[in-house]
Amino acid sequence: MNRLVQLYRRFSPPGIAGSTDVVLLAAGIPVAAIFCYCSFSVKYDRALTDLNDNLLLKNNVMPPFRELFKGSMSGFGVLILLILVWIMIRYVFFYRESKSIYLMRRLPKRSELYKRILVIPAVLLGLSAITAIITVLLCRYYYIHLTPANQLPAHIEMIYGGIIHA
Repeated sequence: MNRLVQLYRRFSPPGIAGSTDVVLLAAGIPVAAIFCYCSFSVKYDRALTDLNDNLLLKNNVMPPFRELFKGSMSGFGVLILLILVWIMIRYVFFYRESKSIYLMRRLPKRSELYKRILVIPAVLLGLSAITAIITVLLCRYYYIHLTPANQLPAHIEMIYGGIIHA
């Protein structure tokens, strides 16, 4: 734990106390993933219920994945906006009290300022992107493998052939 605190201090503006902001934003990643999955799951279950209620209709198929997934990634959008605002707050922090912005601009390594502002948010953005991709793939898997084969759209059958419900 002590190494994490040292690493945080190395990549943060001087004078920032604690790493509560990182913990809160990092906690936003699983919250966004759970929101995405739950949002998709509710739409999927509603569509499957509608399909089962209308079983006697011919050519009764599940709506396309894209239609059911629409709007599910909004949790990740909010998280990305929060991280971008956090980057601006970290930059503005250099202008407060000790005026460390002038010191940072005079350092031989001009990149030190941007390293302290961008490294931790960039790591969180990368983790958010990886988590978003994994969540989309899990939702896609859920869609393909839990939908009855005769109710899948035709383009799914063409792409995956007979391996869907093997």
